[in-house]
Amino acid sequence: MAKKRGPRAESASQKIRDFIAGNPKAGPAAIQAALMEQGVNVSKSLINNIKYSKPKAAVKGRRGRKGKTAAVRAGGTNGAAAATGQRGEKADAVRGVFQTHGLRTRTRIVVQILADQGIAVSPAQVSKIKQSLRSKRRLERAMGRAVGSKPAHATIAGAVSVRELIEAKGLVTRLGGIARTQHLLDVLHQLQ
Repeated sequence: MAKKRGPRAESASQKIRDFIAGNPKAGPAAIQAALMEQGVNVSKSLINNIKYSKPKAAVKGRRGRKGKTAAVRAGGTNGAAAATGQRGEKADAVRGVFQTHGLRTRTRIVVQILADQGIAVSPAQVSKIKQSLRSKRRLERAMGRAVGSKPAHATIAGAVSVRELIEAKGLVTRLGGIARTQHLLDVLHQLQ
């Protein structure tokens, strides 16, 4: 069974902090000597750590994440969403820029466009969204071909697409000109 202790004694670290609060210009040797007179044995390294260490910012939680801010605990939003309003608003803005300017728009251009609108996004976030949009586009194209949708050059009945004209021009060039191609088509028509 654990022993019950009386009132907790003040720690050496707390005594150092108290002394520094009263004597902020005192050096480590002076602090050590003054505390030795009070009967507290402390090392200079502990005094240096306490005197010269930067104060800790937010207390970190599991896996190095910072603790929740008071606004989050009170039911508010986190810092990134609070800057723009709703969660996901920055990502929607990035997608909107890619929709209007195309997926070939450079990341730094997108960051600049959104900065002009007052939305701060990182290049990494823009790049990640761009990558996901490209992969979704590839998947949609692949699924469309697998299901048997119309190819990209399909046209309305009777109309001729630009792609078909380019292919026909290539055929005419390979066969030796329009006259030769017309003669071969006439012969083919007679054989049928």
